[in-house]
Amino acid sequence: MRRRRQFFRVLLLHGGSLMKKIIAIICLVILSFTSVSCSGGKNEIPVDDGTKTISEEVETVADEYIVRKGSCDYVIVTENAPSGDIQTAAAEFGTFFAEATGINLPVIQDKETTGKEKKIISLGSTSYARLALGSTGEDLGKGSYRVATKDKSAFVVGGSAADVLAGTYRLLKYMFGYKFYQDGVYEIAHDVKNLNYFKVDKTVNAAIPMRADYSGMNLYGSTIASKRLGLMEDYHITVGTHHNSLNVLDMKTYQEKYPEWYATSGQQLCFTAHGDENKLNAMTDTVADYFVTQLMKEENLTKTYAAFSMMDVKKTWCECSACKAAEEKYGAKSGGMLVTCDRIGKRITEKLAGLGDDRTIKIVTLLYLDTENVPVEEKGGKYVRNSNLGALENVMPMWACITRKTHALPWSAPENASALDMLDRMNAAFDEFWVWDYGVNFGDYLMPFDTFNAMAEDMKILSGYNIGLYLYQLANSARNVTGFNSLKLYLLSELMVDPTLDVGELTDDYFVHAYGKGGEYMKKIYDEYRTLALYNSETHDDVPAWNQSIYSQTMLEEAYWKRGTLKRWLSYYEKALAAIGADGEADSSYPANSAAKLERNIMTDGVFVRYIYGALYLRDGYDYNVEFKLKLYDDVQKLGFSHVKEQADATANYWPLKETLDIGNYL
Repeated sequence: MRRRRQFFRVLLLHGGSLMKKIIAIICLVILSFTSVSCSGGKNEIPVDDGTKTISEEVETVADEYIVRKGSCDYVIVTENAPSGDIQTAAAEFGTFFAEATGINLPVIQDKETTGKEKKIISLGSTSYARLALGSTGEDLGKGSYRVATKDKSAFVVGGSAADVLAGTYRLLKYMFGYKFYQDGVYEIAHDVKNLNYFKVDKTVNAAIPMRADYSGMNLYGSTIASKRLGLMEDYHITVGTHHNSLNVLDMKTYQEKYPEWYATSGQQLCFTAHGDENKLNAMTDTVADYFVTQLMKEENLTKTYAAFSMMDVKKTWCECSACKAAEEKYGAKSGGMLVTCDRIGKRITEKLAGLGDDRTIKIVTLLYLDTENVPVEEKGGKYVRNSNLGALENVMPMWACITRKTHALPWSAPENASALDMLDRMNAAFDEFWVWDYGVNFGDYLMPFDTFNAMAEDMKILSGYNIGLYLYQLANSARNVTGFNSLKLYLLSELMVDPTLDVGELTDDYFVHAYGKGGEYMKKIYDEYRTLALYNSETHDDVPAWNQSIYSQTMLEEAYWKRGTLKRWLSYYEKALAAIGADGEADSSYPANSAAKLERNIMTDGVFVRYIYGALYLRDGYDYNVEFKLKLYDDVQKLGFSHVKEQADATANYWPLKETLDIGNYL
């Protein structure tokens, strides 16, 4: 009964419209007969008529224009020596301004201005922003930006360069109704010949200051797509990658001279150097020298984080007496590691200072598996920082919450009580920490993984903690993933900024744009799948797969996927393809989206339906159809699915998909 109440409580999180849809279809999905109706209404954007701006969020100024009769005398001004994200902001604004108006704006740095420029688009810390706004963003924290107009000019400032980029996209929204959904799918006005100047002064403070994804850039094949969603890859803000300690301190190079550097297991570092202070100093210096070299490279000159963390091997932590003593002292295995990483960060900062570089470097290190617990004490029924820990000024803990029991339900669900408790511990131990979360089944990338029900509440919960960065991992290193993963990234990108947004409205809008006229039918698959996933989670609560465990390979069973349900979804899929036209014509209402992209999106998110049906019901004893499975196999490759599960790529001699579909003899 408790889980049933939880089930319907989660449904309510998604708004009245979706609740009505789900209630209407739940029985139909389970019983596998008849179809379900779905709203497929088109979300039209206001069209510029030459007398006002596109956005209704700003106040139009009469008789003053940014664009007048197809002409514009504005110039884009950036801060001097702009960083990569500021350069991107200028390039992106220029690109989309030109797409909307046909006008290419000049781009200059602050120092290149003459003082005669009266109409500018100021991006970042310029003298113009200082004069007009009294600030260039120094009063804003990370995750915050301000978009304002004054004296016929427009200004974007932010707490970081990434925030300025996010604010630039907001400015484009005000001007042209710009909205980005996924790679190649966005909305923007076209043929704008007249655009009024407008008044606005908007400050946005994102709920999660830094928002990252581990897989979106692989999914889209470019960094710019993720940036347009307001996402970054944490590797792009750090020097080094995770699980790299034995790569930096290679055992072949150092073990003979420094055996104390390595754990008793031989599979991790010993972060106490077996209690030998001299050897620990040598280790600290060696790691510091490595990162100083990396940080002085041109591409890293603005970075202030260096990643240095344990290897991805569980139950291998060092058992030497010094490590055990550190665990006793700090109340967690992570204590000694955190202290040493802080020491390394300080040493890097000192070495950089000696080179005339004033950056303060923090070491990003993982709290993961053996080191997941953190140094806290309980006092008065509350967690407090372990009194032995001291100040940790040069380390940034990153919790990889692999032990979260279920991703199908939010952090607040009883099933995730231990994970929520860990958040409380993290919050007590650290002034700031990062979180690495998951939204994928590593055992089968061709199966859907329903975390949609948890997203909105999760972001509301996480916004109340000292979280500086939230990283969401989908399929590891995979190009293209089925099961509405691009929708997942889109929703997260919106909710991490503002978790109060209506998920139902965001979802409806996405389906209109991502699938064109086929969105009506793809939405039916999505709604019915999510209802079925919730039902299976409720009914089969002892099956890890249906609690959305990230390592589950038990979902391909007839008990979970009724033949009639899958055949109905296949019919929706075929109707979606037919709706965009046999000749591949794009929906003329959304000219920014190519017909090929719409078709690709439909085919990509239809893969999981075809995969499950082919694996379960196209075999001896049923209507065996080799052609169906060979076509799926061919489409998966053409669509760029590089992996079908973790560490199983498409080029391997043995590809799991062949065996699952039983088509090895036909290839």
